[in-house]
Amino acid sequence: MKNKEKMLFPVVCVLLLGLGVETGGFQLSVLQMAKEFRISTSSMGLMIGAQYGAIMLMPLIFGKCSDRWGKKYVILGAMLVFLAGCLLIIAAPGYGAVLTGIFVLGSGYSVCESTATAVLTDQFAQKAGGYISLTQSCFSLGAVAGPLLVDYGIRRFGMDWRLTFLMPAGLYACMLIPLLFTKVRPLRRETVPAGENENKERRFRPDLVMGCLIFSMVIYVGIENGTGYFADTFLELDLQITGKASGVIAAFWSAMILSRIVSGILYRLKRKLLLICYTGSMMLLAGLYFVSDLSVVTLMFFLMGIFYGPVWPALMGIAAEEYPGRTGAVTGLMASACGAGGALFPVLMGWSLQLFGVRASYLLMAALAGLAVASILMLYRYLRGDWHIPSEK
Repeated sequence: MKNKEKMLFPVVCVLLLGLGVETGGFQLSVLQMAKEFRISTSSMGLMIGAQYGAIMLMPLIFGKCSDRWGKKYVILGAMLVFLAGCLLIIAAPGYGAVLTGIFVLGSGYSVCESTATAVLTDQFAQKAGGYISLTQSCFSLGAVAGPLLVDYGIRRFGMDWRLTFLMPAGLYACMLIPLLFTKVRPLRRETVPAGENENKERRFRPDLVMGCLIFSMVIYVGIENGTGYFADTFLELDLQITGKASGVIAAFWSAMILSRIVSGILYRLKRKLLLICYTGSMMLLAGLYFVSDLSVVTLMFFLMGIFYGPVWPALMGIAAEEYPGRTGAVTGLMASACGAGGALFPVLMGWSLQLFGVRASYLLMAALAGLAVASILMLYRYLRGDWHIPSEK
């Protein structure tokens, strides 16, 4: 592989690191933003939903286009949009301008993440799953650093929540030139021999398989966001603990770094890992209803990070592998599923918080994680039964 092609992986790692910084920092900052603009918990959920509403819409438009126009240029455009959104939020005079900026940011965020994932599949073929897991580890590293750096900036230098958006904006501005000079291979289009094509088309059921993948992704992103974005709310409003949310969120994302590295090594077992992860998540979310001690809560958030970590790379990897030649369109569709979960669940959580409180809201997420377990079992049936794919050993 030539040097310009080798640049792709580290460039994508840095891009995902920046997205992680924004995600983790936003999870810490959302309550402070709500206090500054004097909005309710439901409006706080709307801020989160604005970002994920954009994540739901934009990949549907640009995912398929990236297969035609070239993924590198779509990523460059998405980076510029992300930068514009960050700057708009930083300069926003009021809540309405913040919502607009968050939507713009989410538009660039979603297209950048989904297209970068697709380009790794094109560039590294059968090894792509491991590379995707490693880049997601960088995302998790950024999500650990984000809240810690924001908290340090506030305490040490008197800065505010705007640091959440200033840091990734600077990082993305620095990465525009390196990406421009990175060489990206053209889209891989695999062919099926004539004798096999007829049989494969007869038995191919993308509606069932993609439906399971999309549903599982919606649930995953929903419970991950519900866990992370409302951690500060849980500690401060329910447990009456202030100033500790950055440590809890950092523990959550630190665990994801470890589990995503491990899942990259064990990528061939991704289907079994999915079932284990969703089941473990369901049990831990239900367990939050019964705990009050800060150390126990921190441990449970760490364990949830362990279980959440492998899910996104595994779902994306399965989707890209099952639809070769359409990686941009498929990863765009999965990114839209991310946006749907991220847009709907914070609003649902904000509504649930007002009616039932934080603990009951975590029970609701546990029930939804149980539905994801059923979806993964259905996915097993179609991938191993209808298609006769050998079980993973």
